[in-house]
Amino acid sequence: VLYSGEIDNSITQFSSVTFGRISAEANGVILDCTNANGRMLTQMFSADEKGNYDIYPKNANEKNAVNPFLRDAAAAFLSTDINNDGIIAIPSASLLPALPSDMSYDSTSYTVSWVQFNGTEYTEKFKTLLNTIDGYYWEPPQKLDGKITAVYDSRFHTVTYFSVKYDDENQPLMGSKLFSIRVFNSSTWEQWDKAGGYEKITEKGDSVYAISDFSSDPEYRDVLY
Repeated sequence: VLYSGEIDNSITQFSSVTFGRISAEANGVILDCTNANGRMLTQMFSADEKGNYDIYPKNANEKNAVNPFLRDAAAAFLSTDINNDGIIAIPSASLLPALPSDMSYDSTSYTVSWVQFNGTEYTEKFKTLLNTIDGYYWEPPQKLDGKITAVYDSRFHTVTYFSVKYDDENQPLMGSKLFSIRVFNSSTWEQWDKAGGYEKITEKGDSVYAISDFSSDPEYRDVLY
C-alpha cells in the first residue's frame, strides 16, 4: 500500500471514480459519492511527483464538518475534465433562484461551478447551466449571475429560461420568458423548421438543438445576443 486515507464516513455508495491530473503538479483520484441522505459529495486523494500525499476536503469526519461539494440528489453531476484542459474539475451546484419550492428539481435547476484544486486552494474556472437529460450545457455570461432561472419540460425536451427580479426585501421573483432551448429528433425538426418558431443552433446524431427567443428586455438582450 503506497498511500491510505480516511474517507467521509457518511458515504454509502460510489457513483464515479476518476483518475487523472487534478492540478498542474499533482495526479489524484476523485470520488463522486452518495451519502446516507441521498445527496452527492466529492472527495479527492492527491499525490505529487515528490511523493507528497493528501486528502481533500480534510477532516471530513470531524463534528460539524461540511463538504464544500455537497449537492442535492437532483444535482448528480460528476467530476470531469469538462473544458478539455487536461485537469479534472469538481462540480459545485447551487439551486437557481426563484424556483417554486414544490417543484421537482432536475439537472437544469442548478448553476454548476467547475472547480479545480492547485494544492492549496480551490479555484472556480467557470460556471455552466447543464441539461444532462438531453446532453448539453452552456456558459451564462457573468452579468446574469442571480438573474436567470430555468424550468424543464420533459415531455417536449425543452428548457425555458426566465428572468429573475428582486422585490423590496431582496427576495427573487420569476420574471418574463427569455428563451427556450428544445431538442428535436431530426424527423420532427423537419416539420418544425417549416412551421417556424425555433432556430437551429447545432445538431448531433439524430438530435437537433434549437432556440426560440421571447425576450424584449434590453437588460438581457444586451448580454445574451
